[in-house]
Amino acid sequence: MDLQEYRRQLMQDPEVAAAQARLQPKLDLARQVLHLRLKRGWTQQELADRLGTKQANISRLENAKLNPSVEMLQKIADAFEVELAVTFVPPGGKHPAHARVGHTPMAVTS
Repeated sequence: MDLQEYRRQLMQDPEVAAAQARLQPKLDLARQVLHLRLKRGWTQQELADRLGTKQANISRLENAKLNPSVEMLQKIADAFEVELAVTFVPPGGKHPAHARVGHTPMAVTS
């Protein structure tokens, strides 16, 4: 059994699927921040300095262990020179960032 098949089987469990759905926004955010930071060649410390926070907070953010405020999200967007967009999707609705189960493409392309 390969990893994709294992993930498909896991997602058939309603509890696993619900936990994944709850965690997905944090994972999306973490992936976007990491992608944008690396694209610019910045260290976590450099991003932290631009935001006026500690490097440990950037690490927690990139590991989906931080619940940032909207104010912090706006500071992140400003640092990367991108727009902040928050989207609400109805239950069962398809969000463009979640085209496939277990796959999260980047929503920010700058």
